[in-house]
Amino acid sequence: MLRLEDAIDRLDAIHVQVLRSETFRGVRAVPTAATGVIALAAAVVQAAVVPPSEPADFVEFWIAVAAIAATIGALEIVRSAVRGGPSALRRAAVVMRQVLPALGVGAIVTVVLLQTGDRATTLLPGLWALCFATALAAAQPFLPASIALATGFYFLAGVILLVPDCREPLPEPLGMGLTFGIGQLLVAVALRRSAREIADGS
Repeated sequence: MLRLEDAIDRLDAIHVQVLRSETFRGVRAVPTAATGVIALAAAVVQAAVVPPSEPADFVEFWIAVAAIAATIGALEIVRSAVRGGPSALRRAAVVMRQVLPALGVGAIVTVVLLQTGDRATTLLPGLWALCFATALAAAQPFLPASIALATGFYFLAGVILLVPDCREPLPEPLGMGLTFGIGQLLVAVALRRSAREIADGS
């Protein structure tokens, strides 16, 4: 019985290693770039519709933007899993297990800081960027190597946004818009480059 369990454990480990050796193709460049454009457009909208004295409105606004971007990403992953079959579904599940903890931390931090007070809300753009960078770093073994540039950008932007001189009572629209707009466009460029390399090599 123990030998059988050991064999199953070894097979699972081998399977994970095989998944790690394959680049995740569940997200394409164009939809990812679309999320970047949405972030840039949202910054313009925020400047027009979110009152500077209402940090809670700022958080609600960007949560709505994030929900739109997440829906685009989820639909892409579902599309890939349906077209790719069981193997693609397993690969997507592995990547999601890597990404979701960091994103979950971002959600928890958001709730806690909202309860703390308006001044604490100014920390959220930087913390969101760092959480997203952590999620990308966790999934890096399954993604094109050039996505490391986007990961580094998110980390750097997150640190800058946490510097007191870079924050206002209400985070400026460009802080969020440029961070996630440029960051997602960098991810899209990496995905596009990887797709071209695969097409040229086939």
